[in-house]
Amino acid sequence: MKSVIFAGTLDYMAPEIANRVVVTKKADIWSLGALVAHLVSPKFRKNAENIREKLDQAIRGTYEISNAASLSAELMELINACLKYDYDARPDVENLKTFAFFNSTDWLKVAACQMEPPFKTNQLTFSHIKNFSVDPSHINVLMTAFQPNKPILESCPEKWRNGSVILKENEIAKGRTGEVPSISPPVCQDPKTMHTPVYIILFLGS
Repeated sequence: MKSVIFAGTLDYMAPEIANRVVVTKKADIWSLGALVAHLVSPKFRKNAENIREKLDQAIRGTYEISNAASLSAELMELINACLKYDYDARPDVENLKTFAFFNSTDWLKVAACQMEPPFKTNQLTFSHIKNFSVDPSHINVLMTAFQPNKPILESCPEKWRNGSVILKENEIAKGRTGEVPSISPPVCQDPKTMHTPVYIILFLGS
């Protein structure tokens, strides 16, 4: 199946999408490979200075797995297969299931929702802010978390009221021009309803 609609996040965008050539299901295979690479490697691509450079990286399909030597051969086989520049050379979903990386996966049980997940989110534990290796309120951390294409923090748990900040898109724009973004207090809600970015900032490095 092919489409003529082009959209996506550049870090996960397949080269044929960035080049506006064609959209097929193989683009999703590239995105899967990019996601896996992001999860296991300190850096998927070098830091882009601007959106033009980021787009150029997507167009050329460049990537780097800096810690490849420490990853299993099975995992690297999966990543490299997903990130082939030629979309015709990438495996489809059914072929991916046969990769050695998934040897311990029972796909019939997965389809039937009978497999236990490797971890459960309700069993995760979090570190206190004093244990952070970075300052979660540092402007560089906030700028990374709240770029215009990222969710904006709008709520926080009560206990973090005095330590959290909210940045609006126009404040981010000011920050990019060298001005110090203004900081407004967040509107706190029930922790159960708070947005994912709260966890990204408050529990970074936990």
